[in-house]
Amino acid sequence: MKATRSAWAILLGAAFCGPAGALEGPGQEVPFPVDKTQILSKEKTVYTVEGRVRIPKGVEISCLKEVIIRGKGSSPAIIEVEGSLTVHGVYQREVIFENVTVEPCPTFTQITMDMTVFRGNTGGVKTGPNQSVEGPLQLELFDFTGGSSMDVSFSAGSIVLSSVCADAFTKIRVRKPPGKEKNLVRLFVRGCPQDPHVRCTPHGSRVGLVGGLEADGGDDVTIQLSRIGGPLCAVRNWGQRLIFDGLKINSSKVEITHEKSGQFQKVQCAKLDIYSSEVVASCPVAKGAKDTLTMDRCWFKGITDPKEVRARILKDGTSDPENNGVRIQLPKINERPLELAGPIER
Repeated sequence: MKATRSAWAILLGAAFCGPAGALEGPGQEVPFPVDKTQILSKEKTVYTVEGRVRIPKGVEISCLKEVIIRGKGSSPAIIEVEGSLTVHGVYQREVIFENVTVEPCPTFTQITMDMTVFRGNTGGVKTGPNQSVEGPLQLELFDFTGGSSMDVSFSAGSIVLSSVCADAFTKIRVRKPPGKEKNLVRLFVRGCPQDPHVRCTPHGSRVGLVGGLEADGGDDVTIQLSRIGGPLCAVRNWGQRLIFDGLKINSSKVEITHEKSGQFQKVQCAKLDIYSSEVVASCPVAKGAKDTLTMDRCWFKGITDPKEVRARILKDGTSDPENNGVRIQLPKINERPLELAGPIER
């Protein structure tokens, strides 16, 4: 899908699209504009969203550093994106969304946000109820704090998360478009670590997806070099490939499951630091065949005896062969954590 011009191209080359509201001053409140392509660049200006507003097809709204977008009124504040929304903040001068939800329309041009903070009791990046959408979504150097969260369902396009922190549970679902045999969504979650050396305004340093993660579906799925916490880290129903690698998992439970047999041969699973009490792998039983999940060079809370790891942490088809077709293999167990996505300290 062809993306619209970037905010920078508009700023340099499109004279008719100068900063919105030339009379706006720092700290002034004005309604969030959606009627035409424009750049919101007046620092400390507060753009208010009351109820639902829509960025229509063919319109690109660009938000630059120290702009605040704030919900107003008693109804949920929602920015529907059918066209393009691009957000570019800088460290300690991030773009702030406060009690506002960005909601992709069924088909949208693009949503790209970096150095952005979502905060408040509500809001985040979410698709509508019972709705799957199509388009490219990219979040980088991004923070969900408080009650804000990510909860999306896609049928085509791409989802990219890089250097994202999320206090609440992150939920990503991919569903097949009507009449199609498979989806074509690329899901890429990489470099969302616990890293004390990488600054993050809301948390002090990067903390990763501490609220937990559920990724269900996606044709090409990568979850790599990230810290995942919360009650659950679940990956389900991938397509042609799953890379599950270099993670620090503080979640209470890990689930790697598929609704079909024969998919575990497409999984690359290695170099995990697992603090979880339970790791579950499952799929239906296929006649005459067994799926194998190879977990190579992983660390299991300091337990190095494979029998003890199986007895205390792993759950697969060994104990339920009639209903679970997966067997977990442990070629090598690490004696020490690799710390690829965060130090041993929680």
